[in-house]
Amino acid sequence: MKNWWEGRTGREKVMVGAAGTLFAIAVIWQLVLQPAMMTLDQSKLNHERAAQTLARLDRIGSLIEQGEAISPHVTSAGSQDIAAAQSASLRMATEAGLAAVSAPISATSEFGVQFSDVSSPALFTWIEQVETALGVHVTSAKLQPNANGHLDASLKFRLDGVS
Repeated sequence: MKNWWEGRTGREKVMVGAAGTLFAIAVIWQLVLQPAMMTLDQSKLNHERAAQTLARLDRIGSLIEQGEAISPHVTSAGSQDIAAAQSASLRMATEAGLAAVSAPISATSEFGVQFSDVSSPALFTWIEQVETALGVHVTSAKLQPNANGHLDASLKFRLDGVS
């Protein structure tokens, strides 16, 4: 090997050295840096979910300490109108720490909610909670990424069983 290396010209030695350096950088990137960055991103998402869950549990704990009963917002889809569902969904968004506003809808059997600069995990967690608690389902959603890496969203909901 030593004879082979000594038989190389100066230019070949530089090129082999550059290729070896690039290979080492690629290996370090693939085996160390990229997995570490992916783990960090996943940890940030997990932390955000945990913080939201803790906030909900703290809120529930304070309600229990005040003697309030904890129950779903709505027990059946037929027991609620669109205005009440929209109001409850906005309240749930506020409780989850999300800034939501009513969105104008032309149909009388639907309601809309708009968000700006919301993280996708928080938004989808909220949607799941609204669908479960209020007996509604999403009929349309417009999601657009913004410059902050979050979403601007406009959602339309309809009560389950309402046509």
